[in-house]
Amino acid sequence: MPFLNPIHKPILRQPQGHPIAVRVSFNSIGEFIPRSFCIEDDTQELFKYKVSSVKLIKSDKFYSKTFYCTFDAHGYRNDIVLHFDTHKHFWMMG
Repeated sequence: MPFLNPIHKPILRQPQGHPIAVRVSFNSIGEFIPRSFCIEDDTQELFKYKVSSVKLIKSDKFYSKTFYCTFDAHGYRNDIVLHFDTHKHFWMMG
């Protein structure tokens, strides 16, 4: 698996700003929160991870929302920053 380092802890090696696929859930007033994300490596193999918690949400009023999340992979708890560009309507790694 390309995302594992020698001690088998997952490392996401994609650069900041790399587009990713994110699955979200919405509440009744249209606010959303990430539930899982999918990233592909250099060989175009897809890796899917479930977001276990969202620690912090920062919002620029008009252009972006930033989610500081944790996810579990291969027995380790990991952090990831997910950005949603509200102007261009796409997700990227932070």
